Amino acid sequence: MGTRERKIREKQARKKEILVAARTLLLEKGINGTSINRIARQAEIGIGTIYFYYRSKEELFVELQTEGLALLNQRIEQACSAEKTPADRIRCMAAAYREFSKADKNYFEVINSFLCAPDILLSEALKTRIDTHGHRILGHVRRSLEAGVLQGTFRGDLSVKKAAVAFWGMLHGLVQFRKLQGTIMEGGQFRHFFNYAVEHFIAGLSPQPGREHDR
Repeated sequence: MGTRERKIREKQARKKEILVAARTLLLEKGINGTSINRIARQAEIGIGTIYFYYRSKEELFVELQTEGLALLNQRIEQACSAEKTPADRIRCMAAAYREFSKADKNYFEVINSFLCAPDILLSEALKTRIDTHGHRILGHVRRSLEAGVLQGTFRGDLSVKKAAVAFWGMLHGLVQFRKLQGTIMEGGQFRHFFNYAVEHFIAGLSPQPGREHDR
């Protein structure tokens, strides 16, 4: 291995150490309770080393979030790779999100922490990084909804953009209820409740003569 390759690997390893420390603290302390000083202590490195890679804790946390969104996008692309009906693609995307929230729990919690902390302000550049990944994911939903409208299996007056956002909002809210299994669900299995909600969402997309819809 040459000197250049070794330095690249060393930098990648150091960035990984910083991200692991930041993720650990973020999940334990929350965004407001985490600082560059604490991340440096957690990673056992100097503060200056962190600033060599990241200009702020917000930039660091945005990288964690974009990594998680990239993983989620990958899961969705794999779930929708085969030829499926628009409704089946919606089901597969819902299942992919459910599995992501479980298998990639730490990344899901990072994403959730930002959604639950509206007081955290990001620069336009950082916000754009997150939005780019978010739009890519929503694009999968919109394309499936548009295909359903064109095929006539979904309502012709459907607002695809609003329905896509509502779909992801519903999924994100649903996965929070996994921890309530055995309490509010009264012994029911989380997956059954999750699938029940998804099926009702899909049913609401179907044409229903005589029913008024908001655009």
